[in-house]
Amino acid sequence: MSGRASAESVERAPGGPAGLVALVAAGIGVLVVRELAWLVGPLVLAALVIVVVHPVHRWLRALGAPGPVAVGGVVVAGYGLLGSLLAVVAYALWRAVEMLPEYLPQLRASLTDLAGSLGELGMEVPSAAELREGLDVAGVLAWLGRLLPPLVPTAAALVLLLTVLAFLGVESTQWALRGRGLAVARPRVYAELGSAVRGTRRFLLVTSVFAVVVGALDTVLLAAMGIPAAPLWGVLAAVCNFVPYLGFWIGMAPPALLALGLHGGRAMVVVVVAYLVLNFLVTSVLPTKFVSDAVGLSMTVEVVCIVFWAWVLGPLGAILAVPITIVVKAVLVDADVGVRWLSDLVSSSRSLRHVHS
Repeated sequence: MSGRASAESVERAPGGPAGLVALVAAGIGVLVVRELAWLVGPLVLAALVIVVVHPVHRWLRALGAPGPVAVGGVVVAGYGLLGSLLAVVAYALWRAVEMLPEYLPQLRASLTDLAGSLGELGMEVPSAAELREGLDVAGVLAWLGRLLPPLVPTAAALVLLLTVLAFLGVESTQWALRGRGLAVARPRVYAELGSAVRGTRRFLLVTSVFAVVVGALDTVLLAAMGIPAAPLWGVLAAVCNFVPYLGFWIGMAPPALLALGLHGGRAMVVVVVAYLVLNFLVTSVLPTKFVSDAVGLSMTVEVVCIVFWAWVLGPLGAILAVPITIVVKAVLVDADVGVRWLSDLVSSSRSLRHVHS
């Protein structure tokens, strides 16, 4: 009798006043996180970087490196990972700014022809004089002047990220020691957190593979079209693949403008359409399925969580959406027997077959 009562208590879904209180508390928590996005976003990104580079500590210790050297290796690896990604984007954009003036006359002529073609189709476009004026250095400087003030919070967030990254890198070497109490008091939570860390690494591995693929395909396309520095734009596209939505436009803009300046509007359209198709197939459709199987989330949940966390944390939330969702699912769903039934609703089909086999 007691066994059946125990089973019923486990299977009973949360409801009534307790369920309502939990729902309200979750809503308030989301709103608080949204207000503190400037703090939560860099903290989560720093933690994600440390999760990626933490194996460096184990490798260095296995090679006989002293403890302080191994700890320093984690911090240096974290800074190196972020620095290399930012350096690729900065160098590529600098090269674009350096190269585009060489094709400025062709760009102006191509823009004028493009405007004329669009005008024949009945579309309202700027005049040739306005297009030439828009390419003046003064106009570009004025645009940069309007862009700089919004970059101040971004710079502050970057400083916060680099600071937290150093502290997390040092303390990450003590995670096993700090987790002993949790392993004893909440063994299921401890196990699911370990699973979440492994799932996050699988997610980043799958994302990286598809980033390399799309970068290689873009390089082949641009080289075949005779676009200068095609490998650089391929690397830029691969790096920008980690930045949803905005990253695609950053990666496409330099080669598209160079195509316009070298070969005219049709070449630019080819680059834009090819980038759109490749981005949709290689970085959206295919990865969604592979990421879904790798991290145990259904494809629908994966897409919804990207939109949700982008709303909560801004553009950074789109990058962190899947890792955050993996951790939330592990702690609030998988580790709680009372709501494990929710896991079947949000897990991938492959995970369901594994669990119920």
